[in-house]
Amino acid sequence: MSSKVQVGALVLCDDAANSVALLSLLGQVKQQTSLVLLVDHSGQDNSQLALAIQTLGVHYLVVASQVGLAAASNHGIQWLMAQHATHVFFLKQDSAPSASMLRQLLFAEKHILSTGIALAAVGPAYFDMRNHQMDAVIGRERCYTRRKYKPDFAMLIEAGYLSLFGQLIRTSILRELGLLREELVNETVDVEWSLRAAHAGLRSFVAADALMQHHGAVIGAMQQTKRTYYRLRNPLLLCRMPHIPWRWKVTAILKIIPMMVRTMTYSRPRWQHLLSMLRGLRDALLAKSQ
Repeated sequence: MSSKVQVGALVLCDDAANSVALLSLLGQVKQQTSLVLLVDHSGQDNSQLALAIQTLGVHYLVVASQVGLAAASNHGIQWLMAQHATHVFFLKQDSAPSASMLRQLLFAEKHILSTGIALAAVGPAYFDMRNHQMDAVIGRERCYTRRKYKPDFAMLIEAGYLSLFGQLIRTSILRELGLLREELVNETVDVEWSLRAAHAGLRSFVAADALMQHHGAVIGAMQQTKRTYYRLRNPLLLCRMPHIPWRWKVTAILKIIPMMVRTMTYSRPRWQHLLSMLRGLRDALLAKSQ
């Protein structure tokens, strides 16, 4: 790894309603790396917020709201590459990284590479403050259902795939493997990229001492039905991709029926979610993007 490291932090924003929390996050990230880019795909008028963001020394990029998380991320990745970033550090407006998280991810990356392991990405351990426990890391074992909590070696847990937010990826790897699949829009974007990297012989790890909280946002009814569509369509689209391992496909297919039952039991209005699932199933069978 080159001695000159320039990490570009990429913060995705699809809702800037909580501007105080967003500015606080940007200030914290700015203390960890000098190159920070906020990609705003909220579709909101955030002109006043933009001034405050730029005062922090954070770069600000607006993209269309309808492009989705994957395309918004790709815009940011390309911008950071143009600034000669060696790494991309992915975050979202509701991410809560620890003060030393980036430094610990870089240390973990350096250690992994020193062992000769072909590395795709390294990510943080998600910590649940409610029960003071680390979330499980999903391993490749048992058809991608093994839940891992203990390090495999040196505070590192090998993962079958990583959540996008919190990941640290070298731009050389992104150039080699390609960027995120924009047709997936929001759901399973990170899973596909991790499995694509694994198909190329690269491995992903969680650094157990790099901690991050991740707070889910409140989702409106319209967004919920869209998410239902993508949660059904996207795993089935991945099942059609030749680089996705058959073990993951088996698990994905077995999860679909329980997911549909839960959606019809707990989601309202039921008929809208049913229509979303039927459209998702149709479009997956036709390999159609929305």
